[in-house]
Amino acid sequence: MEIIRHNCKYVIFAGVLLFVGAVIGGILGDQLYGFIEEQLNKIQDLGDKITANGNPLYASWVIFWNNLQAALMFIILGSFFGILPIFGLLINGVLIGVVLSMVGDTALSSIMLFIVGVLPHGIFEIPAILIAGGFGLKLGTVWLKPIAGMNRWESFKYTWTEVLNIIVFIVILLGVAALVEGLITPVLINVFLGELIV
Repeated sequence: MEIIRHNCKYVIFAGVLLFVGAVIGGILGDQLYGFIEEQLNKIQDLGDKITANGNPLYASWVIFWNNLQAALMFIILGSFFGILPIFGLLINGVLIGVVLSMVGDTALSSIMLFIVGVLPHGIFEIPAILIAGGFGLKLGTVWLKPIAGMNRWESFKYTWTEVLNIIVFIVILLGVAALVEGLITPVLINVFLGELIV
């Protein structure tokens, strides 16, 4: 989409933050566990809620709603100088890195776990989160550096117009990601774990 291409520097920066967080989490997993334990517990609680229900479509709905709330928070609270998206993207990256380092005993098993456990839905979910994070960063940035030819308020309103034009795209990406994560990812992980046990 033209709007995303026009704002690619913000989306790319969001990706850099997520990647840096993942690297930090992967390298310093043991040291950072206490710092993110609360977040991991929330993920565990969400997983328990989904497991208790046992319906893959319900799982997809819970995942979608959780991710949509996160994306909207990145965008809306990004208006406050982009602080929340910066920390949110870093922390989400750290969570990914820590989880992969904890579950995977070797570099190869971590990579395989990423391929089967994250990549299938991640190719939809991660771009959605990066786009949301990128526009959250832009909403915060235009207060400090307005768009050329506009004052701060005009820049802020213009950026919100862009957000409203791409929000449906974000919702679609998150919806597809949730369906994949709820219906397909568990099957792939079970196969992967089975191979590890064998």
